[in-house]
Amino acid sequence: MLIAAVPLTARADGPADASAAEMALSKGDNDAAIRLYTQALNAADAGLSEAAMAQAHHQRGHAYSCKGARAEAIADFTEALRLKPDLADAYNDRAIAYVQEGRYDEAIADFSEALRLK
Repeated sequence: MLIAAVPLTARADGPADASAAEMALSKGDNDAAIRLYTQALNAADAGLSEAAMAQAHHQRGHAYSCKGARAEAIADFTEALRLKPDLADAYNDRAIAYVQEGRYDEAIADFSEALRLK
């Protein structure tokens, strides 16, 4: 499989950065994924829809979670849910982070909501 490198410029391009971030995350490069999702989300003229922004927060949260940065992961999952309250996977992933933090009541609530939405 041939994967083209995505050049990074000083000017962020929300959709292109999000696409490159997805590629980095799929390859297990969590640091690059976090950086690229952050660029995509911070681009003033990102051109990302609210649903795409929710997905970017969710995926960056996943990358943070893989690095053990649970507080950052929970914050991103929460923002994803603010933007798209029916994102069942974000509830599930936030619940897992809550379990890892010992926040069991919050985890149960999120697992329950994820199940309800599925």
